[in-house]
Amino acid sequence: MRVADGWYEGTATEKTRAFLGIRYAQAPTGALRFASPMPMPEHDGVWGAKVASPPCPQLGVDGKPVSTDEDCLTVNVITPRRQTVGQALPVMVWFHGGGFTVGDGHQYDPARLVEEGNVIVVTANFRLGVLAQLGLPGVPGSGDFGLADQLSVLQWAHRNVSAFGGDPQNVTMFGESSGAMSICALLSSPSANGLAAKAILSSGSCATSWPAGTLALDARPARPYAPVAESEQRGLALAKEVGCPQAQPLDCLRRLPAEALVSHAAEFGNLLAYGTPLLPEDPLRAVMDGTSSAIPVISGSNHDEGTAAVAGSSRDGPIDGARYEELVRNAFGAQSGRVLEEYPLARFPSPGDAWARIATDAAWICPAMRADAALARIAPVYSYEFDDLTAPNRVDVGASGVALGAAHATELSYLFDVSTLDGVRLGPKREDLAKRMIRYWTSFAWRSEPQGDVPWPRRGEGANGPVLRIYPVGQKTPSPLPPWEEHRCSFWEPLSA
Repeated sequence: MRVADGWYEGTATEKTRAFLGIRYAQAPTGALRFASPMPMPEHDGVWGAKVASPPCPQLGVDGKPVSTDEDCLTVNVITPRRQTVGQALPVMVWFHGGGFTVGDGHQYDPARLVEEGNVIVVTANFRLGVLAQLGLPGVPGSGDFGLADQLSVLQWAHRNVSAFGGDPQNVTMFGESSGAMSICALLSSPSANGLAAKAILSSGSCATSWPAGTLALDARPARPYAPVAESEQRGLALAKEVGCPQAQPLDCLRRLPAEALVSHAAEFGNLLAYGTPLLPEDPLRAVMDGTSSAIPVISGSNHDEGTAAVAGSSRDGPIDGARYEELVRNAFGAQSGRVLEEYPLARFPSPGDAWARIATDAAWICPAMRADAALARIAPVYSYEFDDLTAPNRVDVGASGVALGAAHATELSYLFDVSTLDGVRLGPKREDLAKRMIRYWTSFAWRSEPQGDVPWPRRGEGANGPVLRIYPVGQKTPSPLPPWEEHRCSFWEPLSA
């Protein structure tokens, strides 16, 4: 396959072709560390594209680096094996989640999307953590190196997908969690105008905001986006901690081994910098002001976004009543009395379930619906809630005792074969649901409108717009109430505005 920088040789199965580990930018090492990505120069000969690149530098669950290889700015392109001559296929560009600090595009095998939807899927690696979001005063691109990588992926796709049989004018960017939040930023970035015709945001929005204790029980309040000055303050603090001079820390930081930096990844998660040339304003402000790109959007959340965080951080046993009240007070301060009245323990199986519901409603679902309503003023928006309450999940309930339900990220195995979810298998009912979801996602890529056995209504401008509930045939809906009412969004709206 010939693309802009040269020839690549991939692999093929009976139904798909795969070109793995194609560099869309030069390795961000040496003088290119903490700099905007540079395109690849042309090369001679045929380069192999049969093996994916290592993930970008990041820590594993044990706190040790799983990768320190910075030569990771690559894409994987999966296409149908057989294509109709003269027919340009829609292209779907995937940005993985992982709190801006972990993840790997190759973890997500899109073969089912490609086969069943007759689309081309591009998955990508991009810088993470400190290598992505570090800010330093006076450094071009400061705070947005990872976002610049994602922009570079879209530019690469725009230049090259026609070689694979794709339509560069019909690119859908889609992502989950921090991947969706990155797409929100790209929607408000003038540099990204015209590079994507559509967007799909799963479990992440421009309005996502985590009160204290909702992202993890010991977590501080957070948003995905921060003023560039905050990124620069953290960058200078890191430079001081690792012994680099405050006056001119850049060269010193560039000389450090990657493992010396990646251990600070968590300090630079949820820190996309705005007030920069790439991201001039807060993405939420851009959405609310109606200055985001006016392209069709699918946007949705999972019914139980907050349960996995509660389960994962309840290591010392279940949350009791006293701890529940403490969490509410820490998160909501003067409003805590109102929150306790709205979410009384008598309504829930346990205090842990009550806190998980608050985390779901206040941090994830209601902010997303608020952003959807704003986006709907300028473009077609289709909202959904993933409601498979017994979805397969490898997250351990642990000591929390909290039922996971349709937890954060559980919808991913319905769209992809996810290597990190090895052992998760979909039974017949869920295979049917997976096919329905793939049809919705890929028909949207084809025609800008999701189509399936259940009609998906377009969202209006009102806050309580229609939301498609997605769940297996035969399962009862979680609530007879619309999602806006079930998640008490009228209560949370004035608290979050």
